[in-house]
Amino acid sequence: MVIRRKLGGSHVGFILSFAIFVIFIIFLFIIIAPANKRKGERDFILDKLSDDIVENVTGKLTTFEINVDAAFPLGPDNCFVFTPPIEAEEVVVKDEIGNIISTRRRTGIGSDEIYIRRDDTNDKFFHFFIADNIPEPNDGSVPYCDSNELTESSYKLGQINSQSYILEWYIEGIHIFPSEYTGLVEHYNNDYDNLKKHFGVPELYDFYFTFEDAGGNLVEPNSHAGLDNPPDSEEVFVKRVDVKYVNSSADINNGFFSVQLW
Repeated sequence: MVIRRKLGGSHVGFILSFAIFVIFIIFLFIIIAPANKRKGERDFILDKLSDDIVENVTGKLTTFEINVDAAFPLGPDNCFVFTPPIEAEEVVVKDEIGNIISTRRRTGIGSDEIYIRRDDTNDKFFHFFIADNIPEPNDGSVPYCDSNELTESSYKLGQINSQSYILEWYIEGIHIFPSEYTGLVEHYNNDYDNLKKHFGVPELYDFYFTFEDAGGNLVEPNSHAGLDNPPDSEEVFVKRVDVKYVNSSADINNGFFSVQLW
């Protein structure tokens, strides 16, 4: 009888210990599961927001080069007129070593013709960079040298390439459409609530971003979702996105976005 009582007591103790263990696991699950769910939600929102910001400032850069025949004359005004083989609403032209060349457009007639400065017949290689709204240098000192047209027989055309890049002026803003926000930073500063809706950020969250260029310069909004001071670092979740971008001089560089969510 004594032995049976000891066995029974051990059995009850084992069941009680197991029950306490199960309750403890359930308690931990109740505490941890919502936190993991919130973290998963934040990670999803942050990843999507980062992708949307990058997509919002990405555009196509088309490049090609021409090799002008050395026998092609300078012309009386040291320039020539050239019609690109593709549509080129805005274009930057560079010489062989990467310096921007003075160019001019005839305004108001919808022409693709570009008037290009050429001071020496040794200036043979011209690199063209075409992108939407790229700040095109329009040098009024370049004459309209219509009589010196560069025909197809006077140059060789290199391969035409198109790639997608971050366009820096889409971040900082360009002031050619006064009625619209033309840059991401400008849009954030002036119409944050609608930008937040555009990116699909839930009401309970806010976001901020910075862009650092190749020289370490920061481009950023002037407030954190309307707050004078940023939130405590413990509340902020950050994602870094490395990108290649094109600046207003048509140089391709490395930079990165820092996207913050809280």
